[in-house]
Amino acid sequence: MMIFNLGIFALIAAAGLALAAWLASALLRGSSGLPQGRVVYSDARGEGSRLLYSRRYGLSGKPDYLVEERAGRVAPVEVKSARAPRSGRPHRSHLMQLACYCLLVEEDTGREVTHGYVKYRDRTIKVLFSADLRADLLDTLGRMRGGGGRLRDHAEARRCVSCSLAQVCDQKLAG
Repeated sequence: MMIFNLGIFALIAAAGLALAAWLASALLRGSSGLPQGRVVYSDARGEGSRLLYSRRYGLSGKPDYLVEERAGRVAPVEVKSARAPRSGRPHRSHLMQLACYCLLVEEDTGREVTHGYVKYRDRTIKVLFSADLRADLLDTLGRMRGGGGRLRDHAEARRCVSCSLAQVCDQKLAG
């Protein structure tokens, strides 16, 4: 009889530990600002994640996170160290970067991406990957490519170190 009681006690203890771990994970997720779901990709530290690539659009990149939400949908998350803009909308450059990741995830998974997130230091903004945003992105990419030989738009070597185009850039400022 004592063995049976110990078995029940062990089962209750294991369930309690599992619940505590789940609660700790939920609290951490809430404080991180990441959306609910399972993180299926992380490049938050800039190492160990694979490059997403699209031959069709001639794009490549590494989103900070990919989160699998309900119904198996995957949403890219781009993390910024600055505070969110007062307007409540992401900066245009952040919007275009997130839109690129939405396109890359669609190419990589073969599934439609309906939205993504820009996580600022003080809040996370959900961005719909609408037909208008897609068209704006493709128009912007076309204008960038049509300009031929664009010059870099910065003068800080530290930005080159983490740039996804550093491998092919003939104007990089850092080794």
